[in-house]
Amino acid sequence: LSFILSKQIIIPEPASVREYLLKFPDMIDILLLACEKVWERFEASAQLSVEIYCDPEIEDEHPVVYVRKDHYDENIMDEIKKVRATYGQELVGRSGWLLVTTDFCPPKW
Repeated sequence: LSFILSKQIIIPEPASVREYLLKFPDMIDILLLACEKVWERFEASAQLSVEIYCDPEIEDEHPVVYVRKDHYDENIMDEIKKVRATYGQELVGRSGWLLVTTDFCPPKW
């Protein structure tokens, strides 16, 4: 988590992220890779946050790296898809899941 924080990426609930990574240790390197790639692409133009998403309908949780901006341009999802392409193949065969996306909210913190 210290690597993620060193990139100025927010972790609002570090205990939940740590707990997830303890359950799915093969996800540590992929989370770090995704954070590195999203930081390279958005670091100056967005707030980045790692949070655990818990699906309310099924028993599922996974880390999400949110990209939040004050103003969204029309190609934000294209840029996020480019970031996803840099780590997507690394998810094959992993015990967990990871998503880089936006919720189209302004920065929260």
